[in-house]
Amino acid sequence: MAISCPETSCWNRLPAHLGGIRDDGECHRNGILALLRNPAQVASLRAEPSGLSSAVEEFLRFESPLNIATTRVTTVPVRIGEVEVPADEFVMIALVAANRDLHQFDEPDRLNIALNPNAHLAFGHGIHYCLGVPLARLEGEIALGRLLARFETITLDDTATLQDRNSTLMRGLQATSVVDAARGAPLTSARQAPTAPHA
Repeated sequence: MAISCPETSCWNRLPAHLGGIRDDGECHRNGILALLRNPAQVASLRAEPSGLSSAVEEFLRFESPLNIATTRVTTVPVRIGEVEVPADEFVMIALVAANRDLHQFDEPDRLNIALNPNAHLAFGHGIHYCLGVPLARLEGEIALGRLLARFETITLDDTATLQDRNSTLMRGLQATSVVDAARGAPLTSARQAPTAPHA
């Protein structure tokens, strides 16, 4: 079946839509969750707000908003470690696993907002590198900076149930709830994350 130009244009714009809206939202939620689970790093970031950009990079590595990259097809045989992938095979690249690679990162399972360099693959690589990187980084810094500046004492809501989204592609929670410790009450009711298509 032939695909028309409008259909091709639509499919070409879809990754930009997902990357510009869905990824950023998941990145913010995942990053806040990771940060609030590490009170010492919250205190460190409050003491040194200049570390916001480094913190955002670490959130992207530690809690990547994408489980996998878009599927690829090998054009020639490719050897990866001890495994040879034949030509014309579908390949799924696990970004979450790559960002916790022991050969790339010291203590990959520990959140370190001061990690530098931080060669994560949350934005992809090479010709597949995300076009919206500058905007995504800026949004992350603004969202996190405003949150910390607005609320001096925030913690996770221990009474809330955290449930992962049912998606192969996207990685995040159905909802996140935080508490203003000074008031002992939720800042807002847990906002439901948009439902992702089952990829």
